[in-house]
Amino acid sequence: TEAETVSSSARAASAASRRRGDPGSSECPYAAHNLARLLRARGEQVRGLSRSEIARMALRSSHSTSDFPYILANVASKRLQMAYDAAPQTFRPIVNEVTLPDFKTTSVVALSDAPAFVQKLEGAEYTYGTVGENREQYALATYGRAIRFTDEMLINDDLRAFDRMVTMFGRSAANFESDLVWGVITANAALSDGTALFHAGHGNLVSAGAINITNLGAASAAMRNQKTLAPSATEDGQLMNLTPSFLAVPAELQTVALQYTRSTTIPNDPAYANVYAGTITPIIEPRLASLSGGSTDDWYLFASPAEVDMIDFAGLEGEGGPVIFQETDFDTDAVKLKARLRRAAKAIDYRGMVKNPGS
Repeated sequence: TEAETVSSSARAASAASRRRGDPGSSECPYAAHNLARLLRARGEQVRGLSRSEIARMALRSSHSTSDFPYILANVASKRLQMAYDAAPQTFRPIVNEVTLPDFKTTSVVALSDAPAFVQKLEGAEYTYGTVGENREQYALATYGRAIRFTDEMLINDDLRAFDRMVTMFGRSAANFESDLVWGVITANAALSDGTALFHAGHGNLVSAGAINITNLGAASAAMRNQKTLAPSATEDGQLMNLTPSFLAVPAELQTVALQYTRSTTIPNDPAYANVYAGTITPIIEPRLASLSGGSTDDWYLFASPAEVDMIDFAGLEGEGGPVIFQETDFDTDAVKLKARLRRAAKAIDYRGMVKNPGS
């Protein structure tokens, strides 16, 4: 049937578009021959028409039952996801990725360990202990941006402007997420206890010093000596003995960070073994210096999220990343694009991270 022919043509054109879907590709995914194929399948006469005339016909026919809006939306969504996935995000190893069902305020409760064991004397009753708790709260927020293309802009650029903008929206969403998470670290805002994330009172802010064996040892010891939340005012928390897994530094410290996490000898002093080689993974993140509160001297140790909760990186259920929407304006033939992202990032516990303000 004609409907099946049109649908088959649309799928074929969409598939051809996706084959050219590499964000770095210079080939336009909405080439004129694909549009011509769609129009012919709909019974339109395209013989002798120029590329611009074919594109204009496809755009104008989108107000009826054309498959062009379907192709535009389908390819745009896939291109957006590919660009989003391709953008580097260094924060992923240190966060808990969670999904939330709505925009209500979420409470994350941190419980202390079970009460410490005490001896039970013969014939005596077991004594009861308590469990302490602390809670951090946050909620999802909606972020996004819209842009408008006239049909003249799209046709004159052979529809490449639309394609490039979708790709840029994908990269922009990934970059925004990185800003959101690393901004939690550099902002050093107070937790629910009223104390800054990195603070001497939290035992995770050590004396300033450059990355070297001595200072790595001090930061590592600070992390290992962290204790769980105290069950009560009369009981102390239990030692956690967390293992430093990641060394996060700004770009200015990347060389020394790579040396101390990969080299088996101490830089400039080969007579001594580098005990941290291969035990800590480096994270090089320029945002640690460029975001508000950041510095080119600061460096951080992080435990693995498998050992302790540190930062929640949340998204809305059903939306695993940015979502793109497009529509054509009936009066002007302009194409409007809107990209939306629903995210939240919140520090949950200070115990799995240590900051050194550097030299």
